[in-house]
Amino acid sequence: MTNKILIVDDERVIRLYLKKNLMSRGFDVLTCETGEDALDLYTREMPDVVLLDLKLSGESGIEVLKKIRLVDENALVIIITAHGMVTTAVQSMKLGAYDFIEKPFGIEQITLILKNALESSKLKREVQRIKREQKGRYGFDNIIGTSKTMQDLFKMMGKLCQSDTSCVLFQGESGTGKDMFAKLLHYQSIRGDKPFIEINC
Repeated sequence: MTNKILIVDDERVIRLYLKKNLMSRGFDVLTCETGEDALDLYTREMPDVVLLDLKLSGESGIEVLKKIRLVDENALVIIITAHGMVTTAVQSMKLGAYDFIEKPFGIEQITLILKNALESSKLKREVQRIKREQKGRYGFDNIIGTSKTMQDLFKMMGKLCQSDTSCVLFQGESGTGKDMFAKLLHYQSIRGDKPFIEINC
């Protein structure tokens, strides 16, 4: 599948240069020159990466970045900045930009940053998919038990999942389901997006 890139720059020469070279490298490229058009295009086309110039006529690149991140908090935005604007570029990173590149730049340099951003996004999506699978696998619906003891245990586990308790000890003989309940508690809790690490003592 072809990756879609949105280029936002008020300099026509830059837009054409990037579009021509990135298309020759297999990218699908959209371009615009204003922040308003960038937001409209982003919302309609949902590109994989945005190359956003900080210095636009009208709305600043920082403002456009904030608005794009409101539409999609996982948006991949690479900031294009003029030489000497590193402080502003760092500010954009704090607001969620993936990276920044200073003008003048070479097409090989920007292609490498694009590939790294896309690979990073792919890995992030894969991690999120695995976490969703784990949460589904270790849910209350997947445990069979109708006795009063089991129902009481489910109620207690439900309360624990909603609390910020930092330490829970499961005790019982081998094969009674301690491991399964530990995973259920982890993946259904408010810390379910954090790693689950097993240590054999």
